[in-house]
Amino acid sequence: MKGTIIKCLKEMVEAKFGEDKWVEICDKADFHDKFINISSDYEDAVAIGLVECTCAVLGVDINQAGDAFGDYWVNDYANKIYASVYNKFSNSREFLLGMDDVHIMV
Repeated sequence: MKGTIIKCLKEMVEAKFGEDKWVEICDKADFHDKFINISSDYEDAVAIGLVECTCAVLGVDINQAGDAFGDYWVNDYANKIYASVYNKFSNSREFLLGMDDVHIMV
């Protein structure tokens, strides 16, 4: 899984719940990477473990976590990190049709 997923999770938790909650999640998940490279590959088990620990620490279920992550990804994170990608398309149809090219680029 790309590091951008973990980076987004980290930013969301810190923005909504504080840095101390992210530290608690990382401790619980035994994840101690100080620098998360958005283009690096991480084992799926690492990301899944972080999500599971996020749910446990924040007291939310997986559906609530998924909804919060999706909302943060679309409205905050992706607009900041991938603005150059979004700006290549003039409408939703072009964006969806261009996703294969975006994934090849990434």
